[in-house]
Amino acid sequence: MTLLGVAGCTYFMGVPGADDVMLEYQSTSYHDIAYLHRQLDKRPAPEFDLWLQARGITNRLGLLQVDDGPHPLREITL
Repeated sequence: MTLLGVAGCTYFMGVPGADDVMLEYQSTSYHDIAYLHRQLDKRPAPEFDLWLQARGITNRLGLLQVDDGPHPLREITL
Protein backbone atom coordinates (compact mmCIF):
# COMPACT_ATOMS: atom_id res chain seq x y z
CA MET A 1 0.00 0.00 0.00
CA THR A 2 2.85 2.37 0.80
CA LEU A 3 4.50 1.74 -2.57
CA LEU A 4 1.19 2.30 -4.34
CA GLY A 5 0.63 5.55 -2.43
CA VAL A 6 4.10 6.85 -3.28
CA ALA A 7 3.46 5.88 -6.91
CA GLY A 8 0.37 8.12 -6.92
CA CYS A 9 -2.52 5.70 -6.35
CA THR A 10 -5.42 7.83 -5.14
CA TYR A 11 -7.99 5.28 -4.02
CA PHE A 12 -7.75 2.59 -1.37
CA MET A 13 -10.66 0.76 0.15
CA GLY A 14 -10.36 -0.11 3.82
CA VAL A 15 -11.87 -3.56 4.25
CA PRO A 16 -10.94 -5.12 7.58
CA GLY A 17 -10.35 -8.79 7.06
CA ALA A 18 -7.42 -11.07 6.75
CA ASP A 19 -4.60 -11.84 4.38
CA ASP A 20 -5.20 -14.58 1.84
CA VAL A 21 -1.97 -16.16 0.68
CA MET A 22 -3.67 -18.43 -1.81
CA LEU A 23 -5.34 -15.54 -3.64
CA GLU A 24 -2.33 -13.28 -2.99
CA TYR A 25 -4.13 -10.29 -1.53
CA GLN A 26 -3.95 -8.37 1.70
CA SER A 27 -6.89 -6.67 3.34
CA THR A 28 -6.54 -3.17 4.70
CA SER A 29 -8.37 -1.43 7.48
CA TYR A 30 -8.94 2.26 8.05
CA HIS A 31 -5.96 2.61 10.39
CA ASP A 32 -3.70 1.42 7.53
CA ILE A 33 -5.06 4.16 5.29
CA ALA A 34 -4.77 6.72 8.11
CA TYR A 35 -1.08 5.75 8.40
CA LEU A 36 -0.61 6.37 4.68
CA HIS A 37 -2.35 9.76 4.90
CA ARG A 38 0.07 10.78 7.67
CA GLN A 39 3.16 9.51 5.86
CA LEU A 40 2.33 11.14 2.53
CA ASP A 41 0.76 14.28 4.03
CA LYS A 42 -2.58 13.58 2.33
CA ARG A 43 -6.21 13.84 3.46
CA PRO A 44 -9.30 11.80 2.60
CA ALA A 45 -11.80 13.15 0.08
CA PRO A 46 -13.38 16.28 1.62
CA GLU A 47 -16.85 14.78 2.06
CA PHE A 48 -15.44 11.61 3.64
CA ASP A 49 -13.14 13.70 5.84
CA LEU A 50 -16.19 15.58 7.19
CA TRP A 51 -18.07 12.29 7.68
CA LEU A 52 -15.18 10.86 9.73
CA GLN A 53 -14.99 14.00 11.88
CA ALA A 54 -18.76 14.11 12.46
CA ARG A 55 -18.63 10.57 13.84
CA GLY A 56 -15.63 11.22 16.05
CA ILE A 57 -13.35 8.88 14.14
CA THR A 58 -10.83 11.58 13.22
CA ASN A 59 -10.12 15.07 14.48
CA ARG A 60 -9.78 18.32 12.49
CA LEU A 61 -6.17 17.43 11.63
CA GLY A 62 -7.27 14.13 10.12
CA LEU A 63 -5.70 12.05 12.90
CA LEU A 64 -7.52 9.07 14.38
CA GLN A 65 -9.13 9.94 17.71
CA VAL A 66 -7.67 8.17 20.73
CA ASP A 67 -10.48 7.63 23.18
CA ASP A 68 -11.23 4.67 25.39
CA GLY A 69 -14.70 5.93 26.25
CA PRO A 70 -18.00 4.83 24.73
CA HIS A 71 -18.21 5.14 20.97
CA PRO A 72 -20.86 3.94 18.49
CA LEU A 73 -18.30 1.80 16.63
CA ARG A 74 -17.52 -0.13 19.82
CA GLU A 75 -21.17 -1.03 20.23
CA ILE A 76 -21.41 -2.88 16.90
CA THR A 77 -21.82 -6.61 17.32
CA LEU A 78 -21.87 -9.11 14.52
